[in-house]
Amino acid sequence: MKQITCENCGSTVTWKLTMGRLPYCSVRCRLQVRLKINNETDCWEFQGPRNQQGYGVFSYLTEYGQQRMSAHRAAWTFFVGPICRDQWVLHRCDNPPCCNPDHLFLGDRRANIDDMMAKGRQKKGPSDPSTYQRGENRWNAVLTAEKVVAIRERFAAGGITHQTLAEEHKVSKGMIHNIIKGLAWAHVGGPIQTGDDRLTRRERGIKTWNTKLNDELVGRIRATEGSLADIAEQFSLSMSCTQSALTDERWNHVGPPRAKRLRRVEKYGAQWNTILKLHEEGVSQSQIGKRLSIPRATIGNILRRAKAR
Repeated sequence: MKQITCENCGSTVTWKLTMGRLPYCSVRCRLQVRLKINNETDCWEFQGPRNQQGYGVFSYLTEYGQQRMSAHRAAWTFFVGPICRDQWVLHRCDNPPCCNPDHLFLGDRRANIDDMMAKGRQKKGPSDPSTYQRGENRWNAVLTAEKVVAIRERFAAGGITHQTLAEEHKVSKGMIHNIIKGLAWAHVGGPIQTGDDRLTRRERGIKTWNTKLNDELVGRIRATEGSLADIAEQFSLSMSCTQSALTDERWNHVGPPRAKRLRRVEKYGAQWNTILKLHEEGVSQSQIGKRLSIPRATIGNILRRAKAR
């Protein structure tokens, strides 16, 4: 605790904190010295730091540490009275740094939107070029109108992919797609691809450059009996590729699919009847396995599948 003289009003007070670098008797005095009156508009413009929208940012010390709030909100709090948490402090003068209480009024988010629309400050879209930015006028634009037209013309001529165009112009494949379809840069000319040219699942599989399957091959695979491993070896395919040909629904136009999961017991499908006959004669699963050189666990799986049928 010590005696200080306020740099704003000159009063002497006993205070345990100083309101910033210079001693002030109150937060109100600290705020007041940062306001400058504009004689033309009668606005009390805040002279401290401001945010990107131009509103002043006011900070001060309390017993609980440094506090920060908008300068115009602080002005209403210290010059008029407390504010509810859900209330907004709005400007009549539309001058963001202004802190004159006569230029401020309380409202909520809806009142702020209504005030903006009543004053015609909302962005009106493409019909109002003064407030609507698109194309190369945007701050983060990478392309220009000439480049967009060139992209559309080159793709329409054929022989080039989305990926190649994206790498040349340093944009994403999605952006190239949107440009070609007219979903982006719609105000720019050039041939736009219309209609839905998306491939079906079956067409995607056939037209992929690295596909090994086609209608004829899948038909032959589905007509072949045997285990998954035997069929894959017969057609020189991987197990996963063979499984796709046998079970994937996108090839159903070729023929009916096999079971979703080909189990190991199908390897011994030719011995199915022999296994069942021996089991009916009372031969144990271990003896059946030894006679036919089949694992006992597989014998059990075959008998459970036969019982389920």
